[in-house]
Amino acid sequence: MGDGRPFRLLAVTGGHRVDLDAFNTMLAAICGERSWVFAHAVQPAAQQWFGPEHRGRFDAILCHDLPGLMLQRGTAPRPVGPEPMVAERLHDLLEAGQGIVFLHHALAGWPGWPAWAEVLGGRYHYAPADLRGRCWPDSGFRYAEYTARVGRRRPPGVRRRRGLHPGRRAVLLPGLRGGCCPARCAPTHRSARFRETLHEVLGTPRTGPPWTHPRLAT
Repeated sequence: MGDGRPFRLLAVTGGHRVDLDAFNTMLAAICGERSWVFAHAVQPAAQQWFGPEHRGRFDAILCHDLPGLMLQRGTAPRPVGPEPMVAERLHDLLEAGQGIVFLHHALAGWPGWPAWAEVLGGRYHYAPADLRGRCWPDSGFRYAEYTARVGRRRPPGVRRRRGLHPGRRAVLLPGLRGGCCPARCAPTHRSARFRETLHEVLGTPRTGPPWTHPRLAT
């Protein structure tokens, strides 16, 4: 950093299964190569850092969490929270200019809070839901090797490269225009076989019309 101190990163997990040993090993390796430092906090205790008074304590917050969604196999996903004070403090932290990076299942966080989807730039739906006045089906996913590309609006810190390392999990979700800029995008093929999230969570086969998603048509 310009003031001579190392880049400071706060990694947040909780709400979804994560191989913490592998995750922390990865962060330690990345930060070690760059002389960065990182701390790790778990939801919901991590929310103590989500306030404007902590702006600048960390140069970036890396969210690999899933707040605000109760998931249990055999039952429908249930949105919960956030509490008004948590939402207000987090809003003020963002208004103060705090940078946040969202990974993987963090895109499904706080589905009961419409404003959070605006922060995420979209939302991964574990169940059908409304977003900006439009009814969306539950999101889809598939496991496959693919080469991702940097989004049209290159985020800070992402080098100009034609392709990034192959991914193993592609998802279908609604993105919001004018929202945040994705660091990675994968091509969507109409013939690709995506799996439906809702019934994967419920653990029951779908009955009725075959599942589809509007993003398969784009």
